[in-house]
Amino acid sequence: MPQWVGKFDLVHVRAIQTGIHDFESFLYNIAHIMRPGALLILSTGGTQVFDENDNPRRDVEEGEEGFTWTKKFFSAIAAAVYKDKPDASKLWDKWANSNPNLEQVVRWEMPMPIGNWNLPTSEEQRYANEINRWNILELFMTCAPILVKEGFSEDVIERWKKEVKK
Repeated sequence: MPQWVGKFDLVHVRAIQTGIHDFESFLYNIAHIMRPGALLILSTGGTQVFDENDNPRRDVEEGEEGFTWTKKFFSAIAAAVYKDKPDASKLWDKWANSNPNLEQVVRWEMPMPIGNWNLPTSEEQRYANEINRWNILELFMTCAPILVKEGFSEDVIERWKKEVKK
């Protein structure tokens, strides 16, 4: 890629962590194509699910306190997708800070409420949260083949899909 060295003022990388095998080399290559002073934006979804009070939800079984179908389904998908890889959403900033070609690394997190609880937000934020909730539900629905490959029965997956939509 020598024709791209130092050519970009802005690089936006989004939702690619499942396709990267060597994150540190990936960041080195990205830094190599950036001009001095360029901006790199890494955007990725985390695998953690939080409750309505911003507390991380633990993996618990059905019937236990704190159980949610969304967390159960999300954890199963994350385990299947990232089983041989680290959770890059938790490590991007560490890898970026260790890269001598990247400067002023800032981690910024933006929780996205997907629950149907009533948070003290504006009408626009509630609308955006509901759209995000339905986008995530649709994502869940497309993950069935991954879960079948991981050994989950289709009956279990169908039950999860129904419960997550409630």
